[in-house]
Amino acid sequence: MTTLNIPFGATSTAADVLAGVDLSGKRAVVTGASSGIGAATARALASAGADVTLAVRDIEVGAKVAREIGTDRVRVARLDLSDQVSIADFVASWRGPLYLLVCNAGVMATPELRTGEGWEMQLATNHLGHFALALGLHDAMKATGGARVVVVSSVGHVNGDVDFDDLMFERRPYDPWTAYGQSKTANILFMVEAAKRWKDDGITVNALNPGRIASTRLGRHVAATPPPASFGPNSRDVSCKNIEQGAATSALLAGSLLVEGLTGTYFEDCVPAALHKLGVRRGVAAFALDPERAARLWDASVALIDRAARSRRPSQLVSDSDHVALERLVTEAAWRVDQGRSDTLHELFSEDGVLVLGNSVLVGTRPSAPGAASSRRRGRTSASATSPGTCASSSSKRARPRG
Repeated sequence: MTTLNIPFGATSTAADVLAGVDLSGKRAVVTGASSGIGAATARALASAGADVTLAVRDIEVGAKVAREIGTDRVRVARLDLSDQVSIADFVASWRGPLYLLVCNAGVMATPELRTGEGWEMQLATNHLGHFALALGLHDAMKATGGARVVVVSSVGHVNGDVDFDDLMFERRPYDPWTAYGQSKTANILFMVEAAKRWKDDGITVNALNPGRIASTRLGRHVAATPPPASFGPNSRDVSCKNIEQGAATSALLAGSLLVEGLTGTYFEDCVPAALHKLGVRRGVAAFALDPERAARLWDASVALIDRAARSRRPSQLVSDSDHVALERLVTEAAWRVDQGRSDTLHELFSEDGVLVLGNSVLVGTRPSAPGAASSRRRGRTSASATSPGTCASSSSKRARPRG
C-alpha cells in the first residue's frame, strides 16, 4: 500500500479536492458525464479551468449538463461505449493533445444483453469500450508528456474475477452481478497493465472505487436483479456517499498535484486502498492486481477489438470507374420494381447486405423481400421505399440490444 499525505477522505467532495488547483489549458474527456458522478467530475474539472468534453450517448442530455456547468470550456460529443463504431468515430474526430481521460461511464447488473459483436454487455461497455477508447486516444495523451487516465471501478469487483475461459458467458449461466464484478475487475487489470506499458510515455493510470452512491442511474436495474446479500446496507465498512462525495476520488486522481506521477494504484475514499479482506466491502482484491492476469486480459482485449474492427465493412468500397455502371444498374432495378416486374432490388443484395458490382462492392441495408402474392395484388411497389440513395449512402446496420 502506497503512503501519501492526502488530507481528504470519504466525506470530501470533488470541489474540495480541486480547491486551488489550476487546470487551465488542459483538455479532459469524461465518459458518462450526462449524470451522476460523471457530471460532477466534469463540473469540478471545468471549475478548475480545464477544457472538458462530455462524452455521452445522449447529446441533448449532455448539452443540458454543459449549460448547467455554465462555461464555454465545456463541449459535448457523442460516445456509446457499447458500440465499437461509435468509439472509432469519437477517436477519429479527436484533434490535438489530451491531458485527462476519465473512464467513468458504466452499466450495472443488466439483464443478459449482447452487443452486435455478441459480447456480453457489461464487459463490453465497462471494460472493452473504455479499453478501445484509451488505446485510440493514446497518442493524443502521449503528446502531453504528463497525461492521466482515471478508471472508475467498484468494490463490486471483489464478487467477480475475470473468467478467461468464458469471458462472454457463452457456456456458464449468465448472472448479472457476476458479470458486473468481472467487468469491474477488468477495469483494475487494465489499469495495472496500462500503467506498466505507458509509464515511459508519461501517462499515469489509476483506478478507484467511488463508494456506494444510491442516487445515480447506475442502479436502475437493481430492482429487477437484487444484489447478493454481501451488498446489503449492513455490510461492514461500506462508504455510502452523495454524488459530490462519490466524484471526489475521480477528481483527485484527475487533477490534484497530490498524486502527481503516481501510477498503477487503486484508490477509495481519496487514498490508496488496502487489500480486500473477506466479509468487508472495501479494499482491492489480490486477483485484480495480478500482473500476469492483467497482461493476459490486455492481449485478449486487443484480439477482440481487432477482430471486431476487421469484421466491420467500410461504408463504401465502390471505385469511381464503377459509378456510371452503378447508376445504370440501380436505375434499371428501380424501374423494374416500379413496374411490378420483380423483386429486383431485393435480389441485388446478398444476405449480408452487400451489393456486388464487378470487382467492387457496395455495403448497404438489404431491402426486405416483398411478398410475391401481396406485390402482385398491389400491382406496384414504391421505388422510394428502396431508393438508390439508400444503398449508395447507408452504412451497414446491425441490431444491438441497449442497456
